[in-house]
Amino acid sequence: MKAVIIGGGIAGLGAAISLQKIGWDVTVKEKTARFREVGLGFIIMPNGLSALDKMGCGVYARSHGQMLKGAIMRHPDGVVFKTAPLSDCLAIKRSTCIDALRMLVREPAIHTGFEFSHFEFNKEGKAVAAVSTTGEKETGDLFIAADGANSVIRKKLFPLHEARQSPIQELVGIIDDEALALELDGHMLKTQCHDKPLSMGLVPCNSQQVIWYMQFDSTAYAMQGLSNDIKKDFATQTLAGWPPPVQQVIRQTDFNKVFLWLTRDMDLLNSFHRQNIVLIGDAAHLALPFTSQGTNSALTDAMLLSELLQQIQSPDDFGGVFAQYYQQRKNDLQKYLEFGRKQEDWFLHPELHLHDEAQVPLAK
Repeated sequence: MKAVIIGGGIAGLGAAISLQKIGWDVTVKEKTARFREVGLGFIIMPNGLSALDKMGCGVYARSHGQMLKGAIMRHPDGVVFKTAPLSDCLAIKRSTCIDALRMLVREPAIHTGFEFSHFEFNKEGKAVAAVSTTGEKETGDLFIAADGANSVIRKKLFPLHEARQSPIQELVGIIDDEALALELDGHMLKTQCHDKPLSMGLVPCNSQQVIWYMQFDSTAYAMQGLSNDIKKDFATQTLAGWPPPVQQVIRQTDFNKVFLWLTRDMDLLNSFHRQNIVLIGDAAHLALPFTSQGTNSALTDAMLLSELLQQIQSPDDFGGVFAQYYQQRKNDLQKYLEFGRKQEDWFLHPELHLHDEAQVPLAK
């Protein structure tokens, strides 16, 4: 049987690898003409590492990322208010993770420049082809929507289900600084205001580079544009007086490579499929970045779905498999959603919470 995967990100590539392993014919249709470095990096949690190991790229990912030892949380006066050990957590650049996955997808499965438009259906209501905006068609038995947080396919299948916009925004950047990566010694360092909705985190993603992210309530801290100078001035002035190495990191940053993320989440859908079309990754579910579960959940989805599909005998069995997929994922996904919203409330209203009860922003 043939699976058409729409989206060539983490979820789509993970699904391609997993399905090829069980003997499926797989085609990945990616919107962009070439793979871009978007998102910079993330933390792979134990569930994500387990999926990478099953796919066969866990060793590569570990050797090109940074295993984390712990988390340190402090106030802008430098006083540490929380430390926690971390186990089986890997900080890694997104591009490195994409490389690790792409190397395992057997050619010629990946096709770029395919911007999804719509499906063609047969008289039974099952999809028979995915059609691009230029009229290109790709036929298949199963269609997997891995087209991300702004999923066009989710909007077509569940038009009344909308994502919720959080007032929290993030500036995310990366610097080359071997000395700082060494100094962090495998720890994520987060500086968090105790009376304002403002923080900055540092995560070494390999022996040479450090990813940073600045989180802020956009209703309290409004950035007046998106030019490189505006982003740099905003970070410099908003975080003035913060302890080292905050200003050092800002000075070293090439703001051409700094992204602004508008954070969102979404109530859990009551199903991840319609007929022979199924959603995975951010297309299926969205949680706030406090959870660090976006990538991990995408990898878990891809691995689980392929394991369940291994048992089917014909396309008539898809409905049962998709129901199992949803049932096995929904409780964890609901937990991540609630964790993210609790973290959001704590961040937006720090004065209402005890800081020694703060949780490390990693949902397990």
